[in-house]
Amino acid sequence: MCIRDRIQGSAKSSSLESVLKNLNNDKESKSELATSEIEEKELALQMLTVFAVNMEEAFAPYVEESVNIIAPVLTFEANSELRRSAAKLLPVLLKCIMNADKEGKALIGYGKKFMAELFLAHDMEQNSDIKSDQVLSLKQVFELLGHFLLPDDLRLLFEKVFGYFKDSEARKKVLLASKECLEEDIEEGDEESYVEYKESAELEELYQKNLTFLIGTLISGHKAESMPYVPYLLEHVVTPNLSGNVNMQKVSLFVVDDLVEHLGIIHLGAEIWNKLAQLLISSATRTEHAIRQAACYGIGSLAKFGADAFPPIAIQCLMTLSSALEVKEDKKKQFLWAGARDNSISAIGKILKYQSAAIPFADVWAKWLDYLPIRQDEGESAESHEFVVDFLIKKPEQALGEGYIHLKKIVCLFASIYDTGLITIPGKENIAKALKQLTLQPEIKKTIEAIYSSLDTTQQE
Repeated sequence: MCIRDRIQGSAKSSSLESVLKNLNNDKESKSELATSEIEEKELALQMLTVFAVNMEEAFAPYVEESVNIIAPVLTFEANSELRRSAAKLLPVLLKCIMNADKEGKALIGYGKKFMAELFLAHDMEQNSDIKSDQVLSLKQVFELLGHFLLPDDLRLLFEKVFGYFKDSEARKKVLLASKECLEEDIEEGDEESYVEYKESAELEELYQKNLTFLIGTLISGHKAESMPYVPYLLEHVVTPNLSGNVNMQKVSLFVVDDLVEHLGIIHLGAEIWNKLAQLLISSATRTEHAIRQAACYGIGSLAKFGADAFPPIAIQCLMTLSSALEVKEDKKKQFLWAGARDNSISAIGKILKYQSAAIPFADVWAKWLDYLPIRQDEGESAESHEFVVDFLIKKPEQALGEGYIHLKKIVCLFASIYDTGLITIPGKENIAKALKQLTLQPEIKKTIEAIYSSLDTTQQE
C-alpha cells in the first residue's frame, strides 16, 4: 500500500470509512479511535516526515501532492495524534520549498497556504494540547517566511492571536470556577477529577506560552509594523499575568524578552524600554528558577539592543546578575537552576561584548572567565564561548591580561568545549587560529605547552 493510501484509507475499508464519516460530521464527538488503519496513517505521516527531512530540497517536487494528502488529516476528528503529526509536518515541507526555491517565488505562496490550513485546523480544534502544537507549527512557518505580511494582514493576524488569548482566558475561568467543587471532591477521597482539572489548567498555560512564541516570531519579522500592538500586549498579556502563578509570570517575561530583543530601544522608545528594563532587573533575582532564567536572558538583550540607553543601568544590571549567580544550587531542580545560571553568565558576556565602555571591563572579564563554560544552554554557550575566541584573536593583550594571567583559564576553557556542542564548527576553527597565533610568541608557546601537559587525556585529545 502506498503512502497516499495509508493516510487517506483504502477503498476496502468501507465500514471504517462509515464510522469516520459519522465522527467527522459530529463536532461534539470526543471519540478517539485507535485502529490498525489509524496506526498505518500515523506510520505513513512519519515516513513522509523522514523523507522530507532527509531529502530537503530534493523533496520539493513532492510537496504539493503531500499537502493534498495530509490536509484532510489536520481536521481528522477521530484521532488527535494524527492531527498533531499532520500539523508538525507542514513546516518541514515548507523548509523543503525554501531550500529549493532560491529566488523565493514559491515560498510565500506555499507559506500562506500552510498558514491558512493551520489556522483552519486550529479554529476547529477542541483539544488545547493539539492547539499548542498547531501554534508552534505556525510559529515555524512564520520563521521561515520572515517579513512577508502587509500592514492590514498583520493587523488581522495580531487580532486573531489576541482573540486566542481571550478564548484561553475564558476556558481558564471556567476551570477556575470548578476548582472549589473539585477541592471538595479531594476531601471526600475523589482525586481523579482534581487531577484532570490540574492537567487542563496546565495545558492552557502551555498553550498561552506557545502563543507568546508565535507573537515573538511575528514581531521579529515585522519590527516597526508591530509597534501599534505593543500597548495591547503590555496591558492585556504582560501586566495581568505578572500577578498569576509562576508559569503565567514566565509567559509575561517571555513577551518582555521578545520586545526588548526584537524591537530594542530603536522601536520601543525610552519610556517603554526603561519600564521593561526595570521589570527584568527586579525579576532576575527571584528564587523561582524559570522566572530568573527569563529575566536574565532579557537583561542580556537589554545590553545587546539597548544602545546608548543601557550605560545608565549597566552597573545595576551587573550587580543584579551577580546576585542571581549566588542563588544556591538546587539539586532537586538541577535542570531549571542550571538554565537560570547559564542565562545569567551569558548576560554578563553580552554586557562585556556590547557595552564594554560602560563597565570596568578588565575586572568583569576576569570574573566572567571563572564562570565559564556554559554547559546546558547550547545556544547561549556557543555565543559566549565564541565571544572569548573572537576577543582573543582581535585583542589578545586585553584578553590575556597583564602577565598573561588569563591564559590558563582560556586554554582550559578551549580544551573543555572543543569537541562538544558548546561551540560551532566555525568557532572550533577560530580556536585553532587563535592558538596558532599565540604560539608565534615563544614565551606564550612555552606556557601553553606547560598547560597542555597538565590537562587530562580527554582534554588533550
